[in-house]
Amino acid sequence: MRVPISFAIHYPERVDVPVRPLDLVDLGVLTFEAVDMGTFRCLRLAREAGETERQAAFALGSGLAALGIVLLCGGKGGVMEAACEGAASAGGISVGLLPEGEWQAANRFVAIPIATGIGEARNALIARAALALIAIGASYGTLSEIALGLQFGRPVLTLLDAPTLDGARPMGSADAALDSVCRLVLGLAA
Repeated sequence: MRVPISFAIHYPERVDVPVRPLDLVDLGVLTFEAVDMGTFRCLRLAREAGETERQAAFALGSGLAALGIVLLCGGKGGVMEAACEGAASAGGISVGLLPEGEWQAANRFVAIPIATGIGEARNALIARAALALIAIGASYGTLSEIALGLQFGRPVLTLLDAPTLDGARPMGSADAALDSVCRLVLGLAA
């Protein structure tokens, strides 16, 4: 772990490190030790944050499924996979609009994978087709979907550390987001 960190700190210049180059043929077997979360506290915090996002996405997916609402997402990993898993666990349907040209790139919980072959431009399709967007996390893809959703006049709800742009509405919990979606479906003020 220290070698990659050393490389990252000194990028783009490379410094000599007191480790010989890795030769997998010479090594024969590659084994890994458990990460020392005490030493690498930031890694522990990143994993905990990711798990919190996944739990919220799972709750949203299962909640939408319980309401009979189809989940539309990018169909890949992370929170998208957790939302699709939640939908599947509750007998719901998830549609994944994939950036790749092959449907097999979808996560294993997507019920209907659609290979668009248009890369990240598929975010515009998601934002245009959705009744509302629920953003979890702070990736560039999430940010682009928030901006496109707002541009298309879609309600945008944000959870956890999702960026909040003017017009997006922060939600305190997955339940609050589901309540807002219900109100939208029923035509009530969200």
